[in-house]
Amino acid sequence: MADRPTLSVVVDAPRPMRKAITLSYLTTGMTWSADYVARVRPNGRTLDLSGWITLANQTSLGFHDAPTQVVAGSLARDQDSQPISPVPTTLSGLCWFRVAVPPPQYRIAPGERAMVEEVIVTGARIANQGELGDYKLYTLPEPTTVAARQIKQVLFLDQKAVSFERYYAYQFDPVDYDDKDDTVGIAELMIRLRNDRRQGLGKPLPAGSVMVMAAGPGGAPILVGKDRLEQDTPVGLPAELTLGGAPEVTVRPRILREQDVPNSDREQADIEVIFDNHKPEAVVVEYRHAALAQEGFKIISASRRHTTRAGDPLWRVPVAAGGHATLTYRIEID
Repeated sequence: MADRPTLSVVVDAPRPMRKAITLSYLTTGMTWSADYVARVRPNGRTLDLSGWITLANQTSLGFHDAPTQVVAGSLARDQDSQPISPVPTTLSGLCWFRVAVPPPQYRIAPGERAMVEEVIVTGARIANQGELGDYKLYTLPEPTTVAARQIKQVLFLDQKAVSFERYYAYQFDPVDYDDKDDTVGIAELMIRLRNDRRQGLGKPLPAGSVMVMAAGPGGAPILVGKDRLEQDTPVGLPAELTLGGAPEVTVRPRILREQDVPNSDREQADIEVIFDNHKPEAVVVEYRHAALAQEGFKIISASRRHTTRAGDPLWRVPVAAGGHATLTYRIEID
């Protein structure tokens, strides 16, 4: 036994010799994640998007000047090759994320072991993107040192003036609906990015967390929302972020009438939805009816045209500043 990580190798050689050897091995406790910062520009229509590779060394062994590559994607592993899960540790920040100087300092939450001793941010050069079969391979621009129990960030994406769409979303789930309550729902503020070059992006986006910043009073950047890209977003597909509830944009759905369809086991329901906008500017609300929650769902008629998303009917309803709009539709279910 040894009081520090020790590697022993037995070599069978036919005669004494001096050779240079390269040692490759698998290690556990080394992880990485993608973290993004989206800074909304004053025009409210474009943003600057930066992406960081966050390397975390949760082991007691440091890696000095090591060539480093990370793979984006969900690699399949059998049960025999699963690594040992590292001990989870909770971090709590001492400062709020506002500006890039100085790097944020961290402390360990009470009762937790001290695992991460230092956070280092380096963005002088951007990681190079390559291909590894069906995966994306990011090579750090130069050898990097990740000390024991350390986190380091390296820039891999820096896109300026990326166009985005701002809208509001609400989903009506009939399973949770109670006709005895005059429920007023709050729409969620959403941002949609189209991942193509014409919109200023066109880069693969590994799954990861996204912080959205906007200028507050005096011009200082303020955190306005945080969400995750749950899946890798390839070029050509949209990326949507939920920034939180918008109390000034409300949705009031209610079932006006329910009836049986003659000579059938099916039922019909008439639904009315009222959208209220208390903001000083016009908004667009994307309203979805959770169709998959009802067997044999079918739309019979509607006062507005709709599209379909993930099996649900979706209406895009413009609502004037300080105004309201109405949607009515009839559905049929088993």
